[in-house]
Amino acid sequence: MGFMVDVVLPLALAFIMLGLGLGLTFDDFARVARRPRDFALGAVCQVVVLPAVAFVLASLWPMAPELALGLMIIAAAPGGVTSNILTAFARGDVALSISLTAVISLLSVVTIPLIVVFSYARFIGEQAGRDISIAGTAVSVFLIVAVPVLIGLLIRRFAEGFALRVEPASRKLSAVLFVLVLAGAIVQERANIG
Repeated sequence: MGFMVDVVLPLALAFIMLGLGLGLTFDDFARVARRPRDFALGAVCQVVVLPAVAFVLASLWPMAPELALGLMIIAAAPGGVTSNILTAFARGDVALSISLTAVISLLSVVTIPLIVVFSYARFIGEQAGRDISIAGTAVSVFLIVAVPVLIGLLIRRFAEGFALRVEPASRKLSAVLFVLVLAGAIVQERANIG
């Protein structure tokens, strides 16, 4: 696929997830236990309802199979720092949003591979769907998402002062990395965009 997609993108995503982990504490996970109904509703909407709506739209709306698969990948992806910021702007429950972001990011190690493999088989073709390894995809997602979040969480736990100092810079650098990776991917795939 290329240097941008194979090397730079995973490293940039891992750094962004590390930055997310720096903003979390173990107490964020404890909130889930204290308010299970709110968390369960949010998790079901994010993990089940959103991909189901995307699947219905991709099945009913005439679109290229690659776009349908892309829609499913986007629907399967967990929320991130941006969702927490938007929750704050809307005067919502930021603590619940952070908890959902944290736990859904960890669950995505299982949910993303399942949704992507199912969607690949459905929209690209049955045989091609068998070529994707759920275990391999789960390991990749685990290494890019869960491990950096856990490292960031542990840094926050054992070096809180350091984590609080570098977190704002980490967010800014994450935003820049995201824009650069997106621009690089667009440039690299410019022939396919049309």
